[in-house]
Amino acid sequence: MKFLRIKYKNYRCFIDAELSFKTDEKKNIALIVAPNGGGKTEMLFSFWWVLYNFNFKDLKGKEDTPYALNSALYRKLEDPQQTQKFDCSVELQFEYNDLIYIMKRIEVFYKTKNGIESEQTVELSTINEHGERSLPERDKEIVEKRLTDIIPKSILYGIIFDGERMKQLSSVDEVSKTAVEGVIKHITNEELFELCRTEFLDLNNKVSKELRRVAKKSKNSNLETVVYKLERFGSELNVDETTLKAKKERLEIVKSELLEISSELKRHESSKVYEERRIEYKKSLDDKNKDLDNVTDEFYKNLYEGYLLISKCLFEDILNSLEYNDIPFGLTVEAVKSILARPTCICGHNIDDESRKKMEALLETLPPDNISSTIREMLRQNEMHSDEVKDVLKASFNSIEKTQKEIEQIKKELAYVSSQISEDAPEIIKDLERRNKELVIEEDALNKNIIELENNIRWTKNRIEQLQKDKESCKGNDAEVRFFNAKYNYIQKCLKSLNEIDEFNKKISLENINSKINEAYSQMSEDHAYGRRLYIVQYDPVQKYRLVSYYQSNYEEMLKNFTNDGTIKSLEMIDKTDSEIKEYIILKVLESNSTGQSKINTLTFAKAILDYSNEIRDVDSTEITKNYPFLIDSPFTELTDDNLMRSSANLHNFTGQVILMSSEEGLASVKDSIIPYVGCENHLVKVENESLSIVKEGQ
Repeated sequence: MKFLRIKYKNYRCFIDAELSFKTDEKKNIALIVAPNGGGKTEMLFSFWWVLYNFNFKDLKGKEDTPYALNSALYRKLEDPQQTQKFDCSVELQFEYNDLIYIMKRIEVFYKTKNGIESEQTVELSTINEHGERSLPERDKEIVEKRLTDIIPKSILYGIIFDGERMKQLSSVDEVSKTAVEGVIKHITNEELFELCRTEFLDLNNKVSKELRRVAKKSKNSNLETVVYKLERFGSELNVDETTLKAKKERLEIVKSELLEISSELKRHESSKVYEERRIEYKKSLDDKNKDLDNVTDEFYKNLYEGYLLISKCLFEDILNSLEYNDIPFGLTVEAVKSILARPTCICGHNIDDESRKKMEALLETLPPDNISSTIREMLRQNEMHSDEVKDVLKASFNSIEKTQKEIEQIKKELAYVSSQISEDAPEIIKDLERRNKELVIEEDALNKNIIELENNIRWTKNRIEQLQKDKESCKGNDAEVRFFNAKYNYIQKCLKSLNEIDEFNKKISLENINSKINEAYSQMSEDHAYGRRLYIVQYDPVQKYRLVSYYQSNYEEMLKNFTNDGTIKSLEMIDKTDSEIKEYIILKVLESNSTGQSKINTLTFAKAILDYSNEIRDVDSTEITKNYPFLIDSPFTELTDDNLMRSSANLHNFTGQVILMSSEEGLASVKDSIIPYVGCENHLVKVENESLSIVKEGQ
């Protein structure tokens, strides 16, 4: 994919402007030079706006103009004596799979009695190899669907960066998570899997109804009931899984807003110290909650043998039974039957009726052979093991109680620090803190909802599994029933395999990106030589897909400590894999980043996901290759020395097309690395005393 041209009308600071991006394989950088305030950021996010709309409130420092229309025109609309309507538009031309696409977004602003309102329309058309242009598609849903197939919205989080987001990526922003998840879903062909899943579910419903019909026809009421329950529980499972996904997505939004509030509070001197302390307590709370999960998992695992604790009475009954029915060695059922088959006893006396009755009664208490001593030994071993189980469970439970008390103490400290933030604070901080409390309450409620839903899903899956077994046991011998039952079972296996392949692909994809991110980091950052490493969280459900950094030496030291104190053994006991244990340790030794390090991390992150997207796949692979462009504003400011040289020298290797925006000053120290790869150059010139910029092609 390659951007070819972009055209503006009344959009932000561009009244009437057009730029072309002439790049080729050898000169793949489209350079846009502008002074600070010259429109670089406005232009950068115009790509986002024309493709998927954009919330201009996200542009820091530009909250006073949270709209696409040029601000001077917007002010005219606010004047009751002026024009009643203005429109703005951006038209983007790009190339994809031998077709040229023209995407246009138009927004009309007009006066109403309630103030200024607006309406958006979109147009998407194509030009084929013969120069023939299609009729424009104006249905927003269809347009967005077609764009999603080419460049999904989530991908934009990984290929469009301004200076502010570069600083935030590895600290408080959610973009790394969104970008990585989006890239993985797109490259692993998530849409194809979802389509297959939908088709199989539809087919499953049809076959299920047929199976119920033939079960009723053959008067197999048990099978009919089981299949009905399977349908009902399957429907409930789908609803719960959909709800769970929505709750988790909302939780991520809440966490993101909480992080933004935290970042904002740290900017105010009156709340800075307390906010930093709150962050420390929240981190401690997160760590303790993870510890609680681990010790609770260990406790539940130990409970697998907890039945021994309530088996004492049973053991005593068995021993009493053995004592009461003391059986001579060698006396078995076969021996007594042999005696009863004779007219006389082996002692030579006749067997009378009373003796015969006693021996026949004895048959009911005899084992097939003498196992009394074996049973006694088994009971002795189980009694000894039950003491061990009791000790282990007691230790596990004590760990849970201890961790819970530590969590309660941290919560008290957290509440105190939170109360101090808003005490005697300016109104802006009080507002932030009020919003913070609302979000904390919502976060807590969401976490409880998620736990409840996960438990429901687990229970429903177990119930479905049992019903599947019941269905097999009552299918009977009717040929038609067996035919539809076989089809039903086949579809279930297909669905299971599809889900497993999908999850496996995502797991391998994330491992691949993590491999590429460290390869890219070694090329981009001098800190790699000093042992600093980057990692994208893979297993932790809360932090999954986040970009974090750590030092290898700290990791190795923590690994040694955890090995010595038994933590590693405890994690292995609850079936944690080597990769999961490695991540657990990494999350214990995280490092904070300076501004320069955050920028290098962001560049490394972008290169890694672009390398992964551009990777050539095998013909038989379900994964697809996507060559996305990369748009970045002012990447080199605040970088120095080797980091500056490395990043500028590697920029052209990121992908097939790089749109670089920079000031003259920001470009000065890296021109020798950049200019040889520049295919086209445009300058944005700010009009004096106006919120306007004009475009000049070339130098």
